[in-house]
Amino acid sequence: MTELHGSQLRNWQGVTSNFLRTIGQQMSTPIPKVNAGEYLVINGIHRLMGIDVNDPRITSIGKFRISTPSFNEIRVTNPAQMVLVLFATLVMMLRFRIIQRTAWIYLLVVFSGLLIYSYLFKWQIFGSRLHLSFLILLAPLVGYVLTAAFHRAFTAQAACMILLLLSLPWLFRIEQRPLLNNPADIPLAGKSLLNTSRANWYYVTAGDKSTLKKISDSVAQAKCDQAGIVLSGSSPEYLYWVALNAPRPDMRIEWITSNSATLHLEDPSFKPCAVICESCGGDDHFNNLVKVLDTGSQQLFLEP
Repeated sequence: MTELHGSQLRNWQGVTSNFLRTIGQQMSTPIPKVNAGEYLVINGIHRLMGIDVNDPRITSIGKFRISTPSFNEIRVTNPAQMVLVLFATLVMMLRFRIIQRTAWIYLLVVFSGLLIYSYLFKWQIFGSRLHLSFLILLAPLVGYVLTAAFHRAFTAQAACMILLLLSLPWLFRIEQRPLLNNPADIPLAGKSLLNTSRANWYYVTAGDKSTLKKISDSVAQAKCDQAGIVLSGSSPEYLYWVALNAPRPDMRIEWITSNSATLHLEDPSFKPCAVICESCGGDDHFNNLVKVLDTGSQQLFLEP
């Protein structure tokens, strides 16, 4: 995981690249030509720095691009909020005499956090949701700057109202849990939370419902009440709990790990009669358990 997500170019070029791409990723607009212009500017800066905009040393997943706003929760951006942040920062520079010293310190602290993030981690196409905390932290500063610079609280209040109105399409249309029917070109087209059961929405972004049903049926037929799980760090663990109808008094689920730092926390009373594993494809046994199901990406081991 460190090799996948940890930056391997921890110098000024790597930090600048990640910082610019983070800002650019949030600056998506509904106008493709504007997005293309933003991309050309960021790509041009990378050429001046002598590195590729998708350098694998600082790029984890996907290729950098600035697309039109998405309704997919793992790709959604916050362009209006980022524009307000950049506008407030510009106002602070132009009207620096009226800005309190604590506001400057606050701005530097928050942006320093983004710089540290850019130093430590690679950029990824799904990273826009990770930037939300950065924007939330800057929200009170934006409100202060708008009020101080324009001498009226109405300015900040108007900005809040505009942001609220702009959020409504995403409130009703986010693809993974829409209140309005999904359009025809995405999963669960024509369905919404109002006309489709919750069980069908669990597997929209991850997991295979039929595979997990096979696993849960096998565990139930074996009358197993203690299941161990060996999953990757990015695996949607909650789906296994859903499939096994847990939590419930007669089913216990525990992680099984080889991490020596946590071995002392294991409960010796836990004796799994089933183990669900995502990285045991080459093994026919897991301790005293026998492999009874192998889907390629998941394996199930039960008592013989």
